[in-house]
Formats: sequence, structure tokens, C-alpha cells
Amino acid sequence: MATGHGNCGSRVSEARKILPGNAENNQRTVEASPTALTEYGHLLETFAVGEILKQASWSDAPVAVGHFRTEAGEEVDLVLERDDGQVIAVEVKAGSRISGEDFRGLRQLKERLGSRLEDAIILHTGEHAYMHDDWITVLPLDRLWAEAGSNRQPRSQEPAHAADHECC
Repeated sequence: MATGHGNCGSRVSEARKILPGNAENNQRTVEASPTALTEYGHLLETFAVGEILKQASWSDAPVAVGHFRTEAGEEVDLVLERDDGQVIAVEVKAGSRISGEDFRGLRQLKERLGSRLEDAIILHTGEHAYMHDDWITVLPLDRLWAEAGSNRQPRSQEPAHAADHECC
């Protein structure tokens, strides 16, 4: 696991900003610019990781926090390791459709950790929750705020309209 942040710098840009609470403008901006989609993805990832870390801080058990990245560039956005060595991995996707490529980092991490990888989760902006390959839980981002026990478990099989998710 490696942690680190890029350099912050200022630059002048005529591109629209993506701002919380401005969904209509954000959607138009993201659709119009691949750069905006990348920036939106980073913003969403930062937000989701922050929310997960808030919830993890409520635990009495210590949790080590990091992320996973291979030399080939495969990554997992958030890796939480408990003191017993078990790991929960979370990947955040800005899109509402999950494709086969979206599972690569989690698969690489599973190859390295084996049974230590207790849970693998992909959070996305879509509406559907489901299990992929019987070990990756795919959930809408808004499930982070779902009340405990309120329909949190996804179906154990791909949805009937799995083609909508571009799953492999």
C-alpha cells in the first residue's frame, strides 16, 4: 500500500467548475469535457473516501488506511486494514455503468492478499446494487448513508439487465 498526494497548484481556466449541489451544470460539464470527467472523478473519490473514513473512525478497533497501486497503474482507491490483518478494499467510480476494467485493481489486490481480502466494494453513481463474481459488492454511492440493515445487501447474482452495467 502506498499513500501520497499530487502537487496542488493554481492555473487559470475557462472551463466550468464542478460544484456540489449543482447537478445540472455538473452533468453538462462532465458530458462536454473528458478533463471535467476526470476532475469530477477525483472530487467524488475524495468525497467518498472522506465519508468512509469518518465512519471508520467510529470503530473501537484500530484501522490502517491506505491505497493500492501496482507498477502497471492498477489501483484501489481505499484500503482499510484491521489489526487482525483482514482488509476491506473500496473503489469509487464516477460513472453509473461498471465495466470489466473497473474490477482490475480489486482483482490484483485479491491476487496479492488472498483470503486476507475480506470485502471488496465498488461504489458508483448509478442506482443498482449487485454482487459481481461472488466476491465484489457493487453499490450506489448513496448506500454510504443508508441506515444499518435497510436493504443493504445486494442480490447474489447479476441483475437481469446486467448489460446495462457492462459487466464482464
